[in-house]
Amino acid sequence: MISSTMFFLVGLFVLAKGRKLSTKISFFFACLTTSFWQLSWFFLLNTADPNFAMLIIRCGYSWISFVPVSLYHFALLVAGRSQREWCLALSYFLSFIFLILVWTTDLFVEGFYEYSLGKYPDAGILHPLFLLFIAVLIVKAVIHFRNTLTCKDLPQVKRHQIKLHFASFIFYTLASYDFMLNYGFGLYPIGFIFILAYLLINGYAMLFHQLADVYVVIRRTLLFTTLVASTFLIYGLGTYAINLWFQNKLLPAISAKNLFSNTLSDYTFSYATTFTMLLVISALILRKRDKKPLHYAFALYSLAIALWAGFAAIGVNVPSSDRFSIWWIRFCNLFALFVPPLFLTFLVTFIKKEKRTYAWLLRVSYVVAFLLIVANFTPLIVKAVGPVSSLKSWVIRGPLYDLETLCFIISVVVGMIILYRAMREPTTDAVFKKQVSFLFWATLVGYLGGTPNYLLSYQKEIPILMPYGNYGIAIYGLTLCYVIFRYRFLDIDVIIRRTLIFTGLVAAALLVFGTITYLFNTQLVAIIGFGNHVATILSLALVALSSDKIYRFLQVRTDRFLFQKKYEYQKVLKEVARGMAQITDLEATVGLIRGFLSEDMRIEGVGVYLLNEDSSRFIIWDSGDGHAVIDSGDPLVQRMREKRKPLIALDLRHLLRSIDELEGRDHSALAGHHAQVAVPSFVQDKLVSFFLLGEKKSGDQYNQIDIDTLETLAHDAAIALENARLYDSLKKSYEDLKQMQAQLVQQEKLATMGQLSAVIAHEMSNPLTVIGGQAKVRLEQANSKSTEEEQRFLQEVVRQSDRAAAIIKKLLAFSKPRRGETEQVELKELLEESLRLVHPQIGFDNVMIERAYTPHPLALEGHRFQLQEVFVNVLRNAFEAMPEGGRLALALHDEVGLQGREGRVTIKDSGPGIDPADKSHLFTPFHSTKPQGTGLGLFISKNIVAAHKGRLDVESRPGEGTTVAITLPVMA
Repeated sequence: MISSTMFFLVGLFVLAKGRKLSTKISFFFACLTTSFWQLSWFFLLNTADPNFAMLIIRCGYSWISFVPVSLYHFALLVAGRSQREWCLALSYFLSFIFLILVWTTDLFVEGFYEYSLGKYPDAGILHPLFLLFIAVLIVKAVIHFRNTLTCKDLPQVKRHQIKLHFASFIFYTLASYDFMLNYGFGLYPIGFIFILAYLLINGYAMLFHQLADVYVVIRRTLLFTTLVASTFLIYGLGTYAINLWFQNKLLPAISAKNLFSNTLSDYTFSYATTFTMLLVISALILRKRDKKPLHYAFALYSLAIALWAGFAAIGVNVPSSDRFSIWWIRFCNLFALFVPPLFLTFLVTFIKKEKRTYAWLLRVSYVVAFLLIVANFTPLIVKAVGPVSSLKSWVIRGPLYDLETLCFIISVVVGMIILYRAMREPTTDAVFKKQVSFLFWATLVGYLGGTPNYLLSYQKEIPILMPYGNYGIAIYGLTLCYVIFRYRFLDIDVIIRRTLIFTGLVAAALLVFGTITYLFNTQLVAIIGFGNHVATILSLALVALSSDKIYRFLQVRTDRFLFQKKYEYQKVLKEVARGMAQITDLEATVGLIRGFLSEDMRIEGVGVYLLNEDSSRFIIWDSGDGHAVIDSGDPLVQRMREKRKPLIALDLRHLLRSIDELEGRDHSALAGHHAQVAVPSFVQDKLVSFFLLGEKKSGDQYNQIDIDTLETLAHDAAIALENARLYDSLKKSYEDLKQMQAQLVQQEKLATMGQLSAVIAHEMSNPLTVIGGQAKVRLEQANSKSTEEEQRFLQEVVRQSDRAAAIIKKLLAFSKPRRGETEQVELKELLEESLRLVHPQIGFDNVMIERAYTPHPLALEGHRFQLQEVFVNVLRNAFEAMPEGGRLALALHDEVGLQGREGRVTIKDSGPGIDPADKSHLFTPFHSTKPQGTGLGLFISKNIVAAHKGRLDVESRPGEGTTVAITLPVMA
């Protein structure tokens, strides 16, 4: 009934919402025939009237006649082979022949016979011909699938669609195994499971690979269908449990006395616990969209153990006299045979070893498992079943059962050795080491508890360990859950959210269904006279209609309560991202990031490190931290480049310990910060910045939500910081271009002046010499007849003649090309030497000199006498600014800029300062504030410093003195 309803609803939705007419009609016809076939068998199993039973059988086989051809038709359309119309026409013709034979003769169906579950059709003489028809269509469809998949130009989406539909087609063909019941085989109605598998796989293909272009519609349809099926199942189980309770059958079965004294109950409960836990874990992993080989290996390994435990829970309770007991035990043993190769595959994938290292081991394990699986359904392994200890059915060994046991033990021992070696192997990944350690001990406990199940076939039991050892497998599952959540073994936060939403949806639907059904059964039935079945159908319809609103409500509530912190972070992150997109200033961008980390995430010790221009080191931005620079070759930087994800406190502590073991390595760059998290920020494959973060102000540990938020911020910040850096660089280049343009204009003027200076000096020096000389002679010959005014006039002529001569001398020096080889110049030595030259010339002994020099020598390649001229000019200006005495502060220290290591010389006087009106003309040629000044000193000095790729800056305030800073690049 359930499968009939599901097929009919899905087919109806595809017919209503599908795009391509031929595809949706063929799929609808396949679903319709399957739906009415299953519905017919439902009525057959529940009827007692023989005449009505024969009518139902003929109706059922009418639909069955068209099931193979409808499936074949849809398979051709999916595989792109719809041009074979003659094959389809012939298939439909034969289906009509079978239909006619079903209704007109007994050649197809002779009657029915009683079966343990009810009535079942008795095959006629032509029934094998129908099975042959099914087999031919199956083979032809498989050939078409294979031919299509071998096309090299097949789109990837289409390839995925064909693969999934091919898998579902194989499952559907396995459902024909039920027809073998007429010949003494089969496990009817196990075909129902294969039919549901067909529908589920096709539903997955429609949802995630756009099969039939109805994935949006099918998404909701499958949700409603699953909801209905889940409600039926939970409602049925709940009703049955309540009935048992009131019949005094359930309460004694779960009483404490029986729970701890009934060994069969212990086995059943332990198997059921293992089945439920590992099935949930594997289902959660398989629901993850971006699955990797590790996810598949882990999920299949857990699923194999879960299915072994599930079949064991049922098999041990089926009496050995039952004809199906041997099949339950064989299926149980089947999944036990899958465990060793999947266990080894999971381990090899998990420890990230080269596959060829263990290739031979995996090949051998799979070959042995395949051979044993083939022999599993023969008496070679499971000879028979019989009661063992308190179990109603268990394996009676065949000749190869000993080989299976030996292979299982060998695989477990080899796997544990692989895990132990991985646990003992030194690694730089502390989180991975924790994962391996927990996995080793959990697996050891699980296999120590589960392996003794093989002893039951040898009529051996270990007290206490059997049956309670099976709980060790459940402990293994619980440990896996802890590792998943605590050490990020697998990222399943989204899966948890969806699972909780779905669980809440089913629970809410069950509550609504139960309430409405109760009201309908007690009120509506009494008033209108509807039957209970009608009330149930109306209840399910209301549940389906309200499920969408329930889903949305649960989604919002789950996000708010379970992921409240992440929800709040995301809101603030949106604002931060919007701000970073609008801000083009590097300093403002870093300030925004630091504000989010400090104020919103409440983190102490926030350090934002940016890569400098030559990519040699990372420099902290806007912080008083003493560890402001981290080299690009630092172990911390190398580790972030390797892992490309945040390093948590465990990783950082492990990194520090590994550095401590290496002699002579300086790890103060990391140790000085007491960092708890390091978050790298990449642009493409280049590490451009990172955050070093201390403890949270609340004292809490960083959780997965925090790490995810920091990763998102780092990704957004990488682009924003790089854009801001480029903008700053462009802005600086523009300003430099403007300054260079002004300098070019000035240099053109100076070049012209330089060319004229030689002529001016030559032509003017002689007249000035004559004028000055005559004035001096006349002044020396002045007698008492000369008036005082005449003497002052002659003195002024001599003074101005000397000044003009000094200017001409400066012009000559400026116009001549500079010569001299560069040499290594030590700044401290050159500064002291310049001071010794200036001090005797000025003669101001009442000036107190203070020195603050770095203990490290600072040297550069440059012109010694040119740099000395700079220092002499600046020192002379400083002394002349303090004619009455004062304080002269000399400082020399090194710093790190975006250009690399630099030496900074500051010369500060305590003079009156510079008038603001004169400040903009400091570097203008021939502009001087001193009566005897030429106005060329600072101009020439600035050009000399610029030629050495340095900077000369002047800061001055009236009444507070003047500070001249000379910054020059020095050797590292």
